[in-house]
Amino acid sequence: MAARVCTICGFHYASPEDSAEHLALHKRFLRATRALGYVPQDGPAQEAAKQAAWPVVRDAARPLEERVAAAEAILRAQFDRSLRNTIFNGGPRDWQRHPSFEGYVAQALWRGTSFPPEVEEILLEKYGTAPSALRGTYWTPARHVA
Repeated sequence: MAARVCTICGFHYASPEDSAEHLALHKRFLRATRALGYVPQDGPAQEAAKQAAWPVVRDAARPLEERVAAAEAILRAQFDRSLRNTIFNGGPRDWQRHPSFEGYVAQALWRGTSFPPEVEEILLEKYGTAPSALRGTYWTPARHVA
């Protein structure tokens, strides 16, 4: 059987044995995206957005507003990857605790970014900072250990 990709949730599967796992993750994805009212970009779209945006962010000849918008596109792609990861790999309800885009950006800015200082300054004015629960660019829920 050739590898398949679900056009709704993005799950990759190659055999009938994967169908049960796909169905469970597909339902989780639909439940989460309906509740959130938002469907995060899939991996290829995230990568395309980042590849298109980085040259704009780094081009000092471009208007600052354009560069900030490109930085936000990069952050959106990272947010979407983090949210998808939480939906698929987190606990059954961890996606409900994932920060909003604005909260995610504030956490990313608290950690620091590789954006040029003039771009990061505008982002800081717009989003502020918040103590980060990010590992790299992935949000990680706090786990209570007894």
